[in-house]
Amino acid sequence: MKTFNDIKNNAPATPGPTCTYIDHIMRVLTEEVKPLISDKNKQLYIHVLTNVKSELEYVREANRALRETSKYYREECRNLLNNTK
Repeated sequence: MKTFNDIKNNAPATPGPTCTYIDHIMRVLTEEVKPLISDKNKQLYIHVLTNVKSELEYVREANRALRETSKYYREECRNLLNNTK
């Protein structure tokens, strides 16, 4: 019978938090790209930035949920294996 460590050692790695990368992208867009946008394109920039922020927040939340799901199944697997001994 497989042990928890056997299963854990063969499992794919759980990705770490991505918030710092998402925050970096947002900082680049607001602090470095924004000054380069001409006045006539400011409205378009704001529209695009709003959409990008929304998409990145979705990615941030999805990544968080995936990490939580990974923790849940790891604990459930451990509990199942402990209860079958």
